[in-house]
Amino acid sequence: MKIVLLILLLFATAIETKSQAVPRFLWNPVVKPYEFVPNPDNNDTRQKGFNSNSNTSQPYTMGTPYLVTEVGSVTIGGKKVNTTDTFWVYPYTSNDRVGLSAKQPFVIESILMNRSYTNPDTNKLVFLTDQPNQHSNNSGVRPYNPLDRLLFAEMYGNYFIKSEVNLTNQGAANLNVVDSAFGSPINASNLVSTRNIEEVMKLGDFRMKVRMMNRMPHLHASYMYMNINGVLVQ
Repeated sequence: MKIVLLILLLFATAIETKSQAVPRFLWNPVVKPYEFVPNPDNNDTRQKGFNSNSNTSQPYTMGTPYLVTEVGSVTIGGKKVNTTDTFWVYPYTSNDRVGLSAKQPFVIESILMNRSYTNPDTNKLVFLTDQPNQHSNNSGVRPYNPLDRLLFAEMYGNYFIKSEVNLTNQGAANLNVVDSAFGSPINASNLVSTRNIEEVMKLGDFRMKVRMMNRMPHLHASYMYMNINGVLVQ
C-alpha cells in the first residue's frame, strides 16, 4: 500500500512540475548583455568582437578635470568678508552602460575645496586648504528629464548603476558628493552586470512592456526602464 501511495505521489509531483510554465518575464528581459564573438555581425548591434572596447575598457572614462571658482561671503568676528572658493570637477562618460542617462556624461565634484579671504582685523590674506566642499550640488547622474524622452537612453550594455544608488544620490544626498548618503556611481560595488540575471529580471519583459504601453497611452516611454519597485534605471 505504501509503495502504491509513493508512486502516486511521485506521479502527481511530476505532472505538477511539467505543467508549470516558464515565467513570462524570463522570455525576453529588457536588458541584454553584449554577445562577444570572434567574428561579429555588423548588422547585429548586440554582437561585439573580443577586442572591442566594450569587452576590454573600464566602465567609465574620465575627461579633463577642471577647476571651479565660487565667490561668496562669510561673517568673521561680526564683520562680513568676501570669500573665494575653488574645487575640482571630474567629468565622466559611461562605457557601455544601460539606462536612461547612459549616453549623457556626468560629473563628480571633489569632496574638498580651498578658501581664501582677507582677514578684516589684520588685513592679511588667509588661505585655507582641504575644507569640506560647500558648493557640491551637481555630482552623479541627474534626475531623469521627461523632455529628453529616450534621447540619452541605451537599451543594451554591459552594466547599469543600481537604481537605489541614483535614487539616494538625487533624493537624500541632493547630488552632494560630501553628503554621507552619496554613493559614487563609479564605485564597482554600485554597478550591476547585465549578466546578473537576478537583477536583469527585475526590469521585466521588453515585449510585454511595449504591449502595455500600446494599451495604456498614458504610460511614458521611460516605463521601459522602470523596475518592479517603480524606480527608473538611469
